[in-house]
Amino acid sequence: MRTVLFLSRVAVLMNVMFLLFLAGYFNLMPVSNSYLNGLVVTTGWVFAFLLNLVLHPFLLIRTLLKREVTLPGWMLVFNLVCFIIQIIFYFFT
Repeated sequence: MRTVLFLSRVAVLMNVMFLLFLAGYFNLMPVSNSYLNGLVVTTGWVFAFLLNLVLHPFLLIRTLLKREVTLPGWMLVFNLVCFIIQIIFYFFT
């Protein structure tokens, strides 16, 4: 279970980077530093989606098997909301 907690924490960080990516994409927060821009795009656009794509089905299977999922509620909700936003952004825009 410690691995799931670690992956959830990393997913929170990657989802924050995804939100920064969206802010830069829609010109709400322009980033002039090219290294920082590349870091935000790489972690927010690519790694956040891949990590959520692995984490959420694992949590769903664990819940369906009635195993204990001891993660903070805010972390589950934040990661799930960001995952839904990512799906909408990737497939419908």
